[in-house]
Amino acid sequence: MKLYKDNIITYNLKKKTHKRLIQKVGFARGITFLVSLGLLFYSQTGLFIGVSALMFVLFLVLLKYNNTLRTKLSEIEAALRINEHELRLIETHDFSYFHSGDEFVNPEHPFSDDMDLFGKTSVFQYLNRTITCGGKLKFAQSLMQTYRRKAEILQRQEAVRELCQDTEFRERFAVLGTAYAPDNYFSTQYLHTHDDLGVSFAEWFSEAPVLKKTKIWLVISYLAPTITVFLTGLAVFGGLPYIYAVLFGMLNLTFVGTKLKSINLEHSKLSRFTSSVQVVRLLSELISKNKFKTPLLKSLQENISGHGVPGTTPPERLEKLLKRLDYRLNFLVGFMLNSLFLWDIHVIRQLDSFRKAHAHTFDLFLDAVYTVDSLNSFSGFAYNNPEFSYPVIDDANFKFEIKQGGHFLIHRSKRVDNDFTITGLQKIGIITGANMAGKSTFLRTVGVNIILASAGSVVCAEKMSYSPINLYTSIRSRDSLSENASYFFAELMRIRKIIETLNQGEKLFVIIDEMLRGTNSKDKHEGSRGLILKLLKYNAVGLVATHDVQLGELSQTYPENIFNRRFESEITDGELFFDYKMKDGVSRHLNATFLMQKYGIIDELQS
Repeated sequence: MKLYKDNIITYNLKKKTHKRLIQKVGFARGITFLVSLGLLFYSQTGLFIGVSALMFVLFLVLLKYNNTLRTKLSEIEAALRINEHELRLIETHDFSYFHSGDEFVNPEHPFSDDMDLFGKTSVFQYLNRTITCGGKLKFAQSLMQTYRRKAEILQRQEAVRELCQDTEFRERFAVLGTAYAPDNYFSTQYLHTHDDLGVSFAEWFSEAPVLKKTKIWLVISYLAPTITVFLTGLAVFGGLPYIYAVLFGMLNLTFVGTKLKSINLEHSKLSRFTSSVQVVRLLSELISKNKFKTPLLKSLQENISGHGVPGTTPPERLEKLLKRLDYRLNFLVGFMLNSLFLWDIHVIRQLDSFRKAHAHTFDLFLDAVYTVDSLNSFSGFAYNNPEFSYPVIDDANFKFEIKQGGHFLIHRSKRVDNDFTITGLQKIGIITGANMAGKSTFLRTVGVNIILASAGSVVCAEKMSYSPINLYTSIRSRDSLSENASYFFAELMRIRKIIETLNQGEKLFVIIDEMLRGTNSKDKHEGSRGLILKLLKYNAVGLVATHDVQLGELSQTYPENIFNRRFESEITDGELFFDYKMKDGVSRHLNATFLMQKYGIIDELQS
């Protein structure tokens, strides 16, 4: 928190200084331009004309300096808002201004919907700090995959640890991604995403060349400009009539006109990527220059090194070509360049060559940028929560052990943490408790910490030991009028998918909350009992939360496989209290009737 506060003070001072400097430079620029113009019009002597020319050069220098200052100001403003948003998150637990990841909501996914991974006030919205579309996609995918090999998880942990401590790199990465982005990232939500280079450029790289390399066109493309420039030179310095140069210039424009439709289509497709390619170039340069120590980050760095020399790396080369193609946006400049040099044809041909030569290497740069972008989100999460821990990964025998574990979406001032251990497969924990006592929150606590652990992140716990395993949940089944599916049927289909996955030999951590809600008590009990016994036949381990306290009796028949935990509520002086602490055994306390009476829904029942 201190870092963010100090940075906010520093960047506010820099912002004021740069604004004042921009005003002064703007004033000086105006004066030099007026002086240059005045000297040129009101005096014809050589000395004054020379001074006028010098003043105009000074005007151009100040113009360039002003642009540099404005670019720096946009970086300062981006850095300021980044620090303000992080401080606001820590102080108020408000993260509504971060991107919610609504596009990733998928009720059919094995656990993402039940674990509130995406959408408003979601895990994604709290964690996400990505500033590229590809990075956002990688980050979302890292949350939706819970099984990774131990070596991969440890590599990700090491990378997150290193980036967590490298606050200057992470801030600079975010600043470059926002200050040079094509959209206003802060208009409605923090760090929007620019064009999806990963998808769009994959398509672009696979397309056929825009201009076919026939011999006659190759000869024309070099011979015609050479003749035109030669004739223009003779017209200027040798006394040749200008009409010959003009005629050849018109001929060049005719050559360009025969390909104009294809050129316009390609330009329309590529012009929106100019700023995005610049961002990729800046971020890949930042990655390549940083002194990383961990294997994952070093491998990304090595993947983008050695592909050209400074000034000619694929992102730099592509950025230059796209800017050259944009010259045609100025009618006068485009007219002159095409009439003299067949400019558009040569630039398009260079883009065709680039596409053929750099499809694979450009992907390496994108992957490096997107991967670091994704990892930065986990690193920022670790930095903001120094009390959280990196889990120990134990892949010998299944184990999930957490000490003082909680759910980070609950503010630390209100969060109640618990200890919990489950060891070995074919184990089921039955969680009972009254309404609102904490059963569902605990289920999500276990699930979300498994998700974080598998992604290489810190977890919301004092300590945690975990064996990599796939996660499958059934907590929030949905009915569907459009598909004529009742809630009960939707839940059955969800549970069926769990069984089908287990039938394929897969190991699963299964989390089920109040199964078979859509049927009567006896039917529900028999069905729930049958499902628990079914799960014990597979390589499954998991938790079942229920109000059916009779299910707790299964631990007597299967003491090696089934155990009971409970959350209780207490009624004291007519008020209901929860401590949200897990205890051994089966819950016997009920509170539905009490709450309905308390809020006047039903009358007090006579005994």
